[in-house]
Amino acid sequence: MLIKGIARTVAFAGCAAWSLTAGAVTTDGNWSDWFAWSGGGAPVGAGNNATAGGNNWNGNGPDLFAPGVVYQPVADGTFPGSGGQDYDIEAVMLFFDDNTNRLHFGMVTGFNPAGSFGGGGPHYAGDVFFGLGGGVPSDLAVTVGTENTVANDNGARFAQLFGNTGWTTTDPNVAANVPFATPYRVNEDAGGVLDLTAARGLQVNWGTNVNGSTEHNFLEISFLLDALEVEAVTGDQGGVSLHWTMLCGNDVVDFATEEPLAPLPEPATIALFGMGLVGVVLRKRFVA
Repeated sequence: MLIKGIARTVAFAGCAAWSLTAGAVTTDGNWSDWFAWSGGGAPVGAGNNATAGGNNWNGNGPDLFAPGVVYQPVADGTFPGSGGQDYDIEAVMLFFDDNTNRLHFGMVTGFNPAGSFGGGGPHYAGDVFFGLGGGVPSDLAVTVGTENTVANDNGARFAQLFGNTGWTTTDPNVAANVPFATPYRVNEDAGGVLDLTAARGLQVNWGTNVNGSTEHNFLEISFLLDALEVEAVTGDQGGVSLHWTMLCGNDVVDFATEEPLAPLPEPATIALFGMGLVGVVLRKRFVA
């Protein structure tokens, strides 16, 4: 099996906005409090990137966004990736609520939280790694994996938050075969790793077939930041970096904001008229 790699960089552009009460983003597995379509509809039906024209999200993405939301659509590659829509990352987004000091993350993806069983599967979701202040996303990791077949992966783990994680993985096969997908899962048994699940009020919700779409799922994560982390995220040199992949490494997203996350503007209800640029690097694995 021949594996080919491709990397590309895209940037956030100024986005239209809609009026939404500040702090209304909730971790409910639905994107309706993050964004909407001015025409009132959402893309449904054929979304597999094996179809002519590619994934329908790219041409029919939302154009209205809640105040303070930083949103990045992730374009398909020139050629279909292995596995098609089942593995695609469609868009990633961030929102910082300075009323609660809670950081919110959202991702639209074709990947199902139960894993994908086609294309030589099963393939399971990796954990989400965060860097607070930018740089390598190795400060915190949130478990969203359901894999329970690999002994040294500690079985299925979902909705746990670990701190001081380092840039590690628990599956040597991923590191050897798909190095750009490393890390795949946090090694919570490593020295110094802290379980912060309860202390940070972690919330995780992975909605499936959102808004009637059979092609798109929505992963939401939110957790509280301490005072130093708030400064790291919103300070002059601050920002957020992130890494996520699945076991096969078909889609890998590594992204970092180029500007700090702005505290939510006042008054409580406001229309956002622009956003700073954010850089994203996405690597896709292709099989010939």
